[in-house]
Amino acid sequence: MAERIALDTRALKGYISQYKQTFNMHRLGEDNEIYKWKAVKCFQDNWDINKVDLPAIMRDSFALTKNLLAMQNNFPVGMIDEFAKVAPDDVRSMFRDLFDENVDLIRRVNAFEKRSEELRQLHPEQWKSHYQTPNAINTYLWLRYPDKYYIYKYSVMKDVAQKICGAGMPPGKYDRMMYGYALFDAVCEMLAKDSELVEMSKESLTKDCYPDDALKTLTIDMGYFISVHSGKDKYQVPPIAPEASMFGNLFEQQKFPKNILLYGTPGTGKTYSTVLYAVSIVEEKPLATIKAEEYGAVFKRYQKYKEDGLVAFTTFHQSFGYEEFIEGIRPVVSADDNPDNGKDIAYEIRDRMFKEFCDKAGMPIGVGN
Repeated sequence: MAERIALDTRALKGYISQYKQTFNMHRLGEDNEIYKWKAVKCFQDNWDINKVDLPAIMRDSFALTKNLLAMQNNFPVGMIDEFAKVAPDDVRSMFRDLFDENVDLIRRVNAFEKRSEELRQLHPEQWKSHYQTPNAINTYLWLRYPDKYYIYKYSVMKDVAQKICGAGMPPGKYDRMMYGYALFDAVCEMLAKDSELVEMSKESLTKDCYPDDALKTLTIDMGYFISVHSGKDKYQVPPIAPEASMFGNLFEQQKFPKNILLYGTPGTGKTYSTVLYAVSIVEEKPLATIKAEEYGAVFKRYQKYKEDGLVAFTTFHQSFGYEEFIEGIRPVVSADDNPDNGKDIAYEIRDRMFKEFCDKAGMPIGVGN
């Protein structure tokens, strides 16, 4: 279907250029998008629908999918796990049918949705939704056949269609899904022609990654990248005012603000900018001096400072609370001298990332040396 998609090749080349310029940060750095390739390899290594303990197979197979199958108020893989506990034979049948390549794709996706709703009705008061949308179902297909399928996410496909085709998505749930596949097929063809990008992608993949010879996962990643970026030919860190000018003046006085707030919508360069700010603080250099350097060289130093404990980075999420950030109580199991008494459980307060970092920063130089 790729021939039916009219791409703005100039716009797409701009995104490809931007993607390559920020490749290390996006793929291997803080964004850590390489997890997609690892998720496929994990699934391929663990999937066996015929094994007796189906819930265990599900957990092992989907162990690295992260936010692909577990999002805010949307838990498709968690619901499948619940279904597998109460109706394993039904779930086996659902996946066998979904992965049957002799049947039309739309029919398979539709059938999986309908059968999921039937299973949900086993406990309608407890299970308010089955969460098995075309997005989740296509993710299963991509994990099973990564050289053929893509992750279908409507919001991403819509953004990509608008930015590189100047078009909207067609009406109808399944029509949009098929248009998304055609759109990504066209993007995939374009990516395959960029030998530099293909080589960069392959060299970044480790042994725990799926090789992605068909470039389908690279296409998925490019789609997400396009969805949240501007597509300018040269990646620019967005101006941050008034902090930027104030920050430069304070460096000359060797004084540093205790709090710096970088703000903006997703894709505007906040994570990118934190690397520049962190290195400029550690090295006590003006921000403009750091910005003038090649980003890859700055990023390598940033990684070294993280390893040395001079920089810490974390991403907050719904389950990230006080106990993970400041300090929390953790169980400690200790064996009693009398083996007949078994083991006693005690609890201790453990410092977490932020408190450990603050304590280290407050320690006088030379202490412990």
